[in-house]
Amino acid sequence: MKTIAIINQKGGVGKTTTAINLGAAWTEEGKKILLLDMDPQASASAALGVRDIEAGERLFQTMKEKSKELANIIVHTSCNGLDLIPTSGHLGQAESQLAGKAGCQTLLKGRIAKLEDQYDYLVIDCSPSLGLLAINALSAADFVIVPMEAHPLSVEGLSEVMGTIADVTDAINNPLQILGILLTRIKSGTNLTKECVGMLSDSPVYSKHLLTTQIRENIKIAEAPSHAQPVTVYATNSSGAEDYRALAKELNQRIGGMS
Repeated sequence: MKTIAIINQKGGVGKTTTAINLGAAWTEEGKKILLLDMDPQASASAALGVRDIEAGERLFQTMKEKSKELANIIVHTSCNGLDLIPTSGHLGQAESQLAGKAGCQTLLKGRIAKLEDQYDYLVIDCSPSLGLLAINALSAADFVIVPMEAHPLSVEGLSEVMGTIADVTDAINNPLQILGILLTRIKSGTNLTKECVGMLSDSPVYSKHLLTTQIRENIKIAEAPSHAQPVTVYATNSSGAEDYRALAKELNQRIGGMS
């Protein structure tokens, strides 16, 4: 099982959307996917039709207590092959209650080991912050994807998240690799999009991580969560579904080259 954290400290960049729809696209290839909602806002859980106010408390207790197992809080979704560990606002207490606890930055890493043979990919939807929950996700991950809106101001904010990834790589999880920077909410042909792509392509730091696949703005992507379905199921022939299938294929190649 490969573990992929999807992270950006800025909200509204398509982080949760990417976690859900990338996972769903992989299931169409016959892969078995587990999505872990590590964001107390529980957007991924709600978008897949799971609204359980106690889910965050169960996830928190499972992270904290060695006697508990993640396998016991997994639920199936309407998308065949895509399972979910849901959360709720109660997970927010983890930041304060786990701080200072021995090994608090690597609790999740120890819990996912028992799921190793059950899934092809574990996809972690991280909270839009760079706190303890995000660090746990990064310490458990093999790879990280950074989605970002195609806007020059978003490029300026990349340095903070890339710095956190570098810190975790050095201090906790040396094998952690950046799988790619993903441009989302693309409005083809606009000057802002062209400027953003140019800034990333010209950067010696970011250009090597920039993914070829871009996620176009598409109303079907926005509509799908209200139907508790990934866009690949809700609107299978839409441009949004096509983009996420293309992303899945590109990432397969990258992971194969990095493993």
